[in-house]
Amino acid sequence: MPNSSIQQKAVEVMILINTGITNLRLYPPSSAMIADTIDRLYEMLNAILDQESSIIYSESARDLLVYGEAISKSDLEKPQVNAFLGLMLYFGIRSLTFEKGLEKRELQDFLEIMGRKREAVRNDGGLEKLMREANLTHIMLDKKIYLTRDEESQLLAGLDAKDYEILQYLTDSNLDPDLFPDNLKEMAKDAEWVTQIFQAGMNNVMERKGASPDAQLSDNMARMFSILDKIVDKMDHEKMAGLVAKAIADLDAEMMSLVLTQNIDKLFDGKVFKQVLDQIDEEKFAEVAERIKALEGGQGSGKEEAGRKYNQLMGSDKGKQFQQKIDENEASEKDEKVRQLLKIERDIAPILRGDENAFMDKPMMASLSDIVAQLNAYEEHQKVKTLIRRLAEGLLSKNQNVRDEASEALVGIIGNLSPEGQKETIRELSGTLIKWIKLESSATTAYEKICLLLKDHIIELIRKKQYADCIPALDLFHLIAVGVLDKNDTAHAIATAIISELAAPEIMDTVLEDFSQVEGSNRDDAGRVFGRLGDASLNRLLDLLRDHDDSNERIRILHIFAEIGRPGIPVIRERIAPDEPWYFLRNLAYMLGRINSDLTAASLEPLLLNKNEKVRQEALKSLYRAGGSERGPVLLSILAAIDETFRMDVIDALGNLKYPAAAFPLIELLKERPLISTPARIELEERICIALGKIRSQEAVPILMEISKLKLFSRKFYHNKVKNAAVRALESIKTGK
Repeated sequence: MPNSSIQQKAVEVMILINTGITNLRLYPPSSAMIADTIDRLYEMLNAILDQESSIIYSESARDLLVYGEAISKSDLEKPQVNAFLGLMLYFGIRSLTFEKGLEKRELQDFLEIMGRKREAVRNDGGLEKLMREANLTHIMLDKKIYLTRDEESQLLAGLDAKDYEILQYLTDSNLDPDLFPDNLKEMAKDAEWVTQIFQAGMNNVMERKGASPDAQLSDNMARMFSILDKIVDKMDHEKMAGLVAKAIADLDAEMMSLVLTQNIDKLFDGKVFKQVLDQIDEEKFAEVAERIKALEGGQGSGKEEAGRKYNQLMGSDKGKQFQQKIDENEASEKDEKVRQLLKIERDIAPILRGDENAFMDKPMMASLSDIVAQLNAYEEHQKVKTLIRRLAEGLLSKNQNVRDEASEALVGIIGNLSPEGQKETIRELSGTLIKWIKLESSATTAYEKICLLLKDHIIELIRKKQYADCIPALDLFHLIAVGVLDKNDTAHAIATAIISELAAPEIMDTVLEDFSQVEGSNRDDAGRVFGRLGDASLNRLLDLLRDHDDSNERIRILHIFAEIGRPGIPVIRERIAPDEPWYFLRNLAYMLGRINSDLTAASLEPLLLNKNEKVRQEALKSLYRAGGSERGPVLLSILAAIDETFRMDVIDALGNLKYPAAAFPLIELLKERPLISTPARIELEERICIALGKIRSQEAVPILMEISKLKLFSRKFYHNKVKNAAVRALESIKTGK
């Protein structure tokens, strides 16, 4: 027996083998990392083979042995060592031997083979064939099995080397079942040996449970049963049938159902199937029948056999008794269902009739969630929908108590539905829920939960790119969050939190991408959604407005802000800065002119003072369009701060507004004359006169009369254009036209 130092080195070899296989899956065989791993592994193996003729690893009862001795628990718990054991189980390897003379080339070929998928290895003829073709003469599989002698493996330990070869033959589906090993039939005459080899075979197969698919293990069992049927003397078939039936009956229901569908009916004179049924109780019979029925409804080649086996099961005496109980239970359940449904219908009838007093029956309202669960269990889904719809109608009652009870009941019912059921219900009720949230003045726990359900509904619609459908609910929360819809602090906080969650970067990126598409009927709705995701989204739209060179795209953004209205003004105001491009500021001015709000005029004031003429003119037009009652005060406030050219336009606007407070400042402007009248000054005076006439200012009559009557050589000279304007102004003041 090798010393502990050799044993430890053998453990290190396992770790390197696992590392090599892993690396070959990740890197090309020619890489430096692969070469380095193989060099280290080759060096470690040769260090052992310098002292030993071979290195032998084996597996028994899911234990890993080195030179026939189980490795320590601490070594087995190492991930790489455990993976090595898993690899042996994966390929059904009972022993792996490395012998002196091992070449580095053999080592790399071995690692590449072991790194392949089991199905690929099997399709290419199996491990032994691949290793033989690769000429791996110093690496051998299943040369000899070494076993420890603990209590769990005494049965296997009683087998000699020849028995192990037979055991492998019995359970290895890669070998031809019709090519019996020498003297196998002769050996099978020994009833004790047959019993021992059968039990060892069952243990051998079940040890691999978890490492190999159950379907594969059931194939291996069926193979063993079939071979034993052929080699065991006919006189011993009854005893063998009992052993096989007992072994199958002891399996768990899942494995048992797989074995029974392996077409084993005719084995051992057809006695196995009946004996299996005789040895299982009613509960296990029911579970096996259910699993075989499921196999019949599945896919694959075993579907037909599963159907046949299910019919055979249910045609047996035990199957008939089982079916009779099923029928009796179904009849009883049907009667109970009818009774329960009648009671439920009586209980909920007042609610369905629209009797609001029914909503005040607190015990009944509290039981609705359980009632809906019962109705769903009975597949009375239409009744559930009718009840939910009636509760939703209760949300719109004028009675606060009715609304509170209806909302609480709805939340309880929806919370107990499946995820898909919740989504469908919120989708169907969304219109009613939106009306209720607009109407509701309180903010109960149920209110918050329904708001959150609507928020999830919005996210779902955005994910499906159904932007138009999500706008009503999104617009509701947007208007509450920005204060347009007046709600209490709790409702406002709920809406603000919802908009914040909807404005998550991944959602905004998705919606903005769809809005930015060159084509697509959905893109305008995507823009409308994006504009309601809070200040961050509006700022991103303004960035696009500033940076986009396509006028059509800019117009689309302007329309979004126009639709949003007043809530967009604070964001626009923050972007009015002297260092912004003039064309961007002009667009902001245009945008403000499409928003009728008490904030519009004040927001336009800095744009009216901008140094760029186009910005000023756009701001003036927007002020006139949407400034409301603040137009006159804003124009007066900037009158002294603007140049003479723009002042004329402002004076015209004041005149058109007929703003009385402008009369005195305009009169003062007429009086404050320069010594020399320039053409610009003449035009300014003319426009002031026209404006005063439109304002119908009585205070202006004296100076207008003075201007109209001045002679050519008087000390105060006004141009004829100004005189004529003064005359017309006096006429307007006099006639009111």
